[in-house]
Amino acid sequence: MKELEGYIDFWPAFEANKEITEGDLCFIYKDNELLFQHAPSLSVPYYGQCEAFITDVSSAWYLGKWKGKSCFAYELSSNELNTYEQMENKQKLEWIGFRDSRWNDDLELYKIAVKTQHLLKWDKSTKYCGCCGSLYERKEDECAKKCPNCGHLQFPRISPAIIVGIKKGNEILMAHNSAFRPGLYSVIAGFIEQGETIENAVKREVYEEVGIKVKNIQYFQSSPWNSIDSLMLGFIAEYESGEIRIDGKEIVDAKWCDKEHMPEVLPDKISTAWRIINEIMGLEK
Repeated sequence: MKELEGYIDFWPAFEANKEITEGDLCFIYKDNELLFQHAPSLSVPYYGQCEAFITDVSSAWYLGKWKGKSCFAYELSSNELNTYEQMENKQKLEWIGFRDSRWNDDLELYKIAVKTQHLLKWDKSTKYCGCCGSLYERKEDECAKKCPNCGHLQFPRISPAIIVGIKKGNEILMAHNSAFRPGLYSVIAGFIEQGETIENAVKREVYEEVGIKVKNIQYFQSSPWNSIDSLMLGFIAEYESGEIRIDGKEIVDAKWCDKEHMPEVLPDKISTAWRIINEIMGLEK
């Protein structure tokens, strides 16, 4: 893959029996955090730094190669976590949450971290076949599980969601969702329904959440998101008609904001939401 370096730095791959070696990168996960080397910027530990507290290498998932190095995903058990906490050299490593500002310096690394989270959560939540109840086994030739009894296949799920910034002159629509932390305002988002086009999903979600119609829907960018299995598809649209109308349950407040009157709390800068807001409002150049 050397010819792809600088073009595609992370190349996803799967080998069921891929052996982990001392120099391979370990994306170690627990409770929505990953273990990294302590430094101003994020640096992934090698297996050689972690093997003292990893006891079941067979449960690791091979992710692929990043800048020529093999990468593995691994979730610590409670016993392994206790062992780690007792190690003298643990100060060389630290647990990093997905809202850490250092992700902003390496978006590619953030995407691999999200892949790690999605894969390990999927692995934990799909132990048994949904058709017959038998224990799944890993497939040998692809990232999937197969039921040894009925043959049903289970693949990691990706749930596409739209997120859209709505322009009205020099203003942007900002909304506070009941699930947000206090004070946070963002743009409109929601999951795509079966049998629905992406464009119709944008129109439906906007109308459902704030009661207005939009036009000139333009694709902006996409990004995996650290929420179970989400893939965020970002758009920018223009206001067409209607008055803001919220349901008071999911969306508890929504308002038009110009650059001088933006909410004090905005989405994390690693997010697609922030990049859409910045693209429309020019908060940072």
